Amino acid sequence: MQEQYNQDIQQNRQEHLKLINELRRRSSINVIFIVSSLSMWQHQNVYELMAANKHFNTSIIFVPFTTFSKEENELALEQLKGYFAKHSTPFYVYQELDFGQQTFRERFAPDVLFYPQWYSGNYDANIDISSFFDRLICLIPYGITTIGTKDNYDCDGNNYAWKQYQTSPIHKEDAKRLSRCKGDNVVVVGYPKGDKLLSTISFDPWKKQECSKKRVIWAPHFTISDGITFLHRSNFLMMSEFMWSLAERYKGTVQFAFKPHPRLKTELYKHPEWGKERTDHYYQRWETGSNTQLETGDYIELFKTSDAMIHDCGSFSVEYLYLRKPVMFITNSLEKTKETEALSDFGCRALDMHYVGFSESSINRFIENVVMLGQDDMKKKRDCFFNEYLFRDEHKTSSELIYQDICNELWVRDSVVDANKIKKDQPLVSIIIPCYNQALYIAEALDSVLAQTYQNWEAFVIDDGSTDNLAAVVKPFLKKSQHIHYYYQSNGGVSKARNIGVKMSQGKYILPLDGDDVISPFYIERAVSYLEKNPECTLYYCQVDFFDEVNEHWPVAYKDYKNLLLYNSIFCSSVFRRADFDRVGGYDETFLLGLEDWEFYIRLLSSGGQVYQASDVLFLYRRHSSQAVSRNDTANNLRENEILEDIYLKNKKSYTRYFPIYIKCLRERAHLSECLKGEQLVQNHLNQQIASLQEQIASYKETNNSLEQNNKRMQLYFSCKPIKILYKIIRAYRKHVKKAELY
Repeated sequence: MQEQYNQDIQQNRQEHLKLINELRRRSSINVIFIVSSLSMWQHQNVYELMAANKHFNTSIIFVPFTTFSKEENELALEQLKGYFAKHSTPFYVYQELDFGQQTFRERFAPDVLFYPQWYSGNYDANIDISSFFDRLICLIPYGITTIGTKDNYDCDGNNYAWKQYQTSPIHKEDAKRLSRCKGDNVVVVGYPKGDKLLSTISFDPWKKQECSKKRVIWAPHFTISDGITFLHRSNFLMMSEFMWSLAERYKGTVQFAFKPHPRLKTELYKHPEWGKERTDHYYQRWETGSNTQLETGDYIELFKTSDAMIHDCGSFSVEYLYLRKPVMFITNSLEKTKETEALSDFGCRALDMHYVGFSESSINRFIENVVMLGQDDMKKKRDCFFNEYLFRDEHKTSSELIYQDICNELWVRDSVVDANKIKKDQPLVSIIIPCYNQALYIAEALDSVLAQTYQNWEAFVIDDGSTDNLAAVVKPFLKKSQHIHYYYQSNGGVSKARNIGVKMSQGKYILPLDGDDVISPFYIERAVSYLEKNPECTLYYCQVDFFDEVNEHWPVAYKDYKNLLLYNSIFCSSVFRRADFDRVGGYDETFLLGLEDWEFYIRLLSSGGQVYQASDVLFLYRRHSSQAVSRNDTANNLRENEILEDIYLKNKKSYTRYFPIYIKCLRERAHLSECLKGEQLVQNHLNQQIASLQEQIASYKETNNSLEQNNKRMQLYFSCKPIKILYKIIRAYRKHVKKAELY
């Protein structure tokens, strides 16, 4: 099972990368926000940021939960209509859309989807989250997760989503521990609703009173029971009349807001002792009382303008702590609540910040002593919790961080850049684009240049004797921008083409770009910013993905100069200074079969200088099924050893510092290659064995009813099996190492 899952998740990530690489080269991206309940709508600010960007085609669609009753969905729609009208936000109602013969996918063609929950089965199959795992699904939890179980981290929605935006590093660690994907899609951004709770008060939602009164919120969960339940906090039936009596008793000094869970009314309708008539009457009583009110919609301003809260809701146990005001949790046993609800360490700590309401007298004391008299003994503890877990020293809100993360991943700029408005003191960057028969791809390369957020650049397309219609494809770009230039030369090779381009250029910095590759809109801006601040840095490059017919990450990484002599760990499109290019004499024009960039880097870095690799993917390297166009792949032919010998002889001084004789250099290169392969084999074998172990452990847990027998079998299993497995792995690894040494 685990092995099959690993294959499925790997395929899912490859599908995502293929789509990402496609979207990075598109001018518009379709984004769908699914909304079903106002209390779960965390996305307004993210939506507004994306809607303001012309690269995103955004739509909000109300889709009713299949798990909600008709009345609940009608109420949810009514609340959302009011909310979106207030924010002047357009949205669709799923039931009112005329799809004709089309499916939802065909009508909206979604690229990115935001869902309110990660569970499958919330909607019909046409729009359910499980139907769009091949798209880029984003999840923003509608509440702060306090449960430390797989149900909150290991659903298919969690594992197959593109992004999970979590509140804190603790939640990321829980995802690593509990999810099958090991939390590889989790991004920590804080809590969007937390930003709203910390913002200034917009309006006062409380009823006007004849005098100043304390304000207390009562927020019961939807679980109801006549007795002790599994949750150890199901208390509405016990609390309903008592809370109303409190409102009557403190009518002259305290206001109460009844903030029930959205599903509570439906559960009460079904209860034999309540039903619709009694439930509606109870709700109406709270709504019409002189010092009481019913709150079923957005509660942010209600929270901010309150003085205290009494509740038994999991999500509120953290949300209200943003305000650092007194809060009471209703339960007959706090420890049993932690245990039976499987709270995470974070959830337990949040609950410990609450006063505990285990009886009517304890609730009375909370109202009288803590709320009215201000004898708040837990204030310091709440302040410490807020500072440790909730406070974010960020200049950007959580919504802005989510928006920025998506823009960075998909290479979307915030606004249109005017190429004619160049900022003062921006150094000129020269982009050198050698081309040979790349008419099919040059437009994409030039579009990526035109999309740069950095404005002071010039580009030289050097046509290396192409026989296709390259010149005709480039011609319209010369009219689009005065910064793009075209030059034709008879076929002389990529090194000569690059050297000619650099000689024609005027820039302080040089960026070689092959005519079939693509750069991120942010690449030049980030490269120049870093190089200007770090003069000791000789070369800047980034993470890179393959795209086109092969879509996967290319894990190149510069380690040190010695390793560079053995293995080219820097792709051709790095950024470096023109002065350093002139110092080493440019590219060697005798290299006609490839690896010219590697040889150039060996000379460029021979006298020292730092190399910086950015952590973001800012470059796409095209991989074709036919390797004729991609020059670095062309070099991998039967003459590679001959090329390596040329590199060695032309840089002998650098090589002999580390490798006294050429054969040792080759041996080291072969050894490095075999070690890399061996490490991968070992890792693959380990993954398979771990998957097998997990399956067998699960099998033991299911079949052994006796805990004692189960423990004995597991102890026996762990005492023997891993040793045999590790021994086989070590033997396999040693074989690979020996082969490398014999080379």
